[in-house]
Amino acid sequence: MRITTWNVRGLLAPDKQRLVKRVLQRADSDIVLFQETKLCMDKALSFLHSCNSWEGFFQEARGTARGLGILWIPQKIKVTKLDKSEHSTFGVVHSLMDNVVFPLINVCGLIKTKEKVKVWKDISDKIDSTYKDRVIVAGDFNALLDLEEKKGGLLMYNKEANKIYKGSFRFQSMWWRDKDFLPNVEAWWIESDIFSETPSFCFVKRLKMVKQKIREWNKVSFKNIFAKKIRVESELDNLNKIIISAGMSNDEFVREKQLKSELSKLLLREEIFWRDKSRERWINEGDLNTKIFHAYIKPNRANNRIAHIQDGVGV
Repeated sequence: MRITTWNVRGLLAPDKQRLVKRVLQRADSDIVLFQETKLCMDKALSFLHSCNSWEGFFQEARGTARGLGILWIPQKIKVTKLDKSEHSTFGVVHSLMDNVVFPLINVCGLIKTKEKVKVWKDISDKIDSTYKDRVIVAGDFNALLDLEEKKGGLLMYNKEANKIYKGSFRFQSMWWRDKDFLPNVEAWWIESDIFSETPSFCFVKRLKMVKQKIREWNKVSFKNIFAKKIRVESELDNLNKIIISAGMSNDEFVREKQLKSELSKLLLREEIFWRDKSRERWINEGDLNTKIFHAYIKPNRANNRIAHIQDGVGV
């Protein structure tokens, strides 16, 4: 018996349905499991009807997301006790060729841990004690053993640090302003020299380790610049009140100078931060959003406009 599982990422388009049906005709499979069909029940049944020699069972999509399906060849397979939940379908498979019987569960897993727990609880509730020695669970589990397995999307998991990051790594210009940044990067690069494979493999792995170190350093040194700014401004304001009421001592003079210097650095970091964000927003939205496009263009036009020309005489 051969079982095929396939995340089709949508069966709404006629071209996609024709492709899937051609694969079904050529594939030497007795059972085919689909994930993310994105079909409502009417369209799922219509698709099943067009698959001639196959029988099937579908869980309809939620809007235009998810959706599961199982198809089998009735001359070889019989499926009973068909059931479905929000994220899985269940059936007991009977092989008519060799009398093998087992539960088959088709899963479309979730990313969040709490939701994954719910899915696995639903699965365990469906499995009868009679079949515990022979159960097949298949589908798309949305799970990674290593980051190299993932293609596309933004969610990244670093198992060494046991942390989840959203978004790609972006260099921040404000890092250059920190005197410890370059020495740290150099030290982290030396620390990462622990691989012994091919040069290209070692280079990629070392880059990943250094990026992870930069993320952690950034979280400690820069991630809270706004909270730091509020704290320094508040402390400076309180110090000014003391100076106004009681006069300035030498210690207060030194402390005020330190706070003003720290505030100046924080304001510069904040300015660079928002400048980078502004450019990022322009890249993402500038050409697609007329309002944003004109908001950026108008100041540039005002700066580039020549309102008056004055000669050497002053005319």
